[in-house]
Amino acid sequence: MNINFFSRKKIKNEPTIEEFIERGFAPKNGKIDILFINPPSTLAERYGKKDIGEIGGDMVPLGIACLAGYLREKGYGVGVLDCPTLRIDADKVYEIIKQKDPAIIGFSTTTYSLNRAIDIANKIRNKLPTKLTVVGGSHTNVAGIETANEYGGYFDIIAYGLDGEYIVHNIVKKYYEKNFNRDLFLKDFQTLENIKGIIFKKK
Repeated sequence: MNINFFSRKKIKNEPTIEEFIERGFAPKNGKIDILFINPPSTLAERYGKKDIGEIGGDMVPLGIACLAGYLREKGYGVGVLDCPTLRIDADKVYEIIKQKDPAIIGFSTTTYSLNRAIDIANKIRNKLPTKLTVVGGSHTNVAGIETANEYGGYFDIIAYGLDGEYIVHNIVKKYYEKNFNRDLFLKDFQTLENIKGIIFKKK
């Protein structure tokens, strides 16, 4: 019998939501270089939802898990927030961002969850303007140009394509070389043009 993480009875000494959130962060030298966010969505909207059986809970999206694991191997500090599983909303995500202070905030979105990503990105742009925002996932893979044209004010970089690990590694590496300075990075068009698999606005 499958048991859902949030519907089953509380097990003695089961971690709290705050403890589960904390487990999603692996700093390097006390810093989170990039935070990956699977935006809040309803269970009906969740793409690829699957209960993982007797231990309860949902599977973290494979794409985010692969990106995070790859960057950890490369020596970067990484965080992951799977909002649908954690049952956290945009306000909670924003509070976590303020607390953890990641240099880059990366959203992985489906078409269904794009509006929630935009809500969070809009708040970041207004209140934390030095943060670099990147959006990728199944929506941008099929509608990257449209996303840039319609929502470029919320996201600095749109990532697309099948080589997500290499794309995001290039972004983090080049951003690190600019000392995580958003202004310098976004004005260096030569560097941006040499990162394959991204769309950005020029002038």
